[in-house]
Amino acid sequence: MPFPDGRGTVYIKRPGIRDEPKTRGATVDQVYRDFFSPHWWISVVLVSLVVGLMTPRIDALLSKSSSRVLSFWRKRSAAQASREQEQIASLRASEYAQVMAAVDAVHLMARGVGLFVMSGWLFTMLRLPSIELLIVKLPSFKVLHFITGLCALVAMTLAMSSMMRAAELRRVVRLAKGDSK
Repeated sequence: MPFPDGRGTVYIKRPGIRDEPKTRGATVDQVYRDFFSPHWWISVVLVSLVVGLMTPRIDALLSKSSSRVLSFWRKRSAAQASREQEQIASLRASEYAQVMAAVDAVHLMARGVGLFVMSGWLFTMLRLPSIELLIVKLPSFKVLHFITGLCALVAMTLAMSSMMRAAELRRVVRLAKGDSK
């Protein structure tokens, strides 16, 4: 049965359990007292001064680093575009190269699907009740459980990479053939 104390916090009485308030953190009264204390105002002023003094330095550092990242990204994108144009030109020169690139794309897609199936199987194995029971009974089994989960993540990452490369290769083959899709 709940019993309010003087501040409005509700305590629940249960036999054998220590009485604890239902509220967590600071109460409104405590926040109100802290707001009007000199300690709070001094700390606010000091923090705002430090932030105000550090802002120009942080701004210069961020703009310098962002310009480096953007220039690196532009160079990387230009290099990728030139490599893609070279690949398209070499595929246009030979119909055999187009067929082999299409076969490579199919191979990469099949590899990606197989790795996705394997990662799904590994994740399913991790959640079997018998496996979870073994983890409780044999603490050394936790290492094998962790390694299995890590292998599932690696397999899923490799599957995504393989499928993305297959899609990119298929797009390049279509561009080499002259399709605009």
